[in-house]
Amino acid sequence: MMNKLSKQSEAWVKICKDRLKVKEGYRAKPYLDTKNNPTCFYGINLKTYRWTQAEALYLVNHRTKPREIAEFLLDNHVADCVNGLGEYFGDEYGRPLLSAESFEVLPDNAKIALVDMCYNMGFYDLMGFENMLSAIDRLDWYSASIECVDSIYGRDKDTASRAKENASLLLSCKEEI
Repeated sequence: MMNKLSKQSEAWVKICKDRLKVKEGYRAKPYLDTKNNPTCFYGINLKTYRWTQAEALYLVNHRTKPREIAEFLLDNHVADCVNGLGEYFGDEYGRPLLSAESFEVLPDNAKIALVDMCYNMGFYDLMGFENMLSAIDRLDWYSASIECVDSIYGRDKDTASRAKENASLLLSCKEEI
């Protein structure tokens, strides 16, 4: 599924995946996460994850190789996040485009923060960050970083430090432009 990403995007995607591996941690067997959700591999919520037919088939065919399954799901989930964000920033949602015409042209640190948030909370919950996304559309990195932490995500004891790290990534985009 990662073939949907251009070659130029491979460097930041690798950084993003490596970061997700550290943040989510790897577990071969299901466990209950901090919100009591059954979770496995690299933070895959087994209750809400939408398995594709290809993923289910891969799972069955590689059931004795949990690390390979984890890598496969990480690749697919990151690609889904990137593609969803690409559609959002690419006018697939019929919203007016502001200065960030597409996801691909955003600074790498913004893409890393957005994919991390999407992976962690899901695409639709991320879409609830309307003020942050609007600030990113305007390339207003200061406001985007404030909106990232001024939220339930930023105040929750389990995600506050991650929100601060993502806010720092967004704020650092001022230097990238």
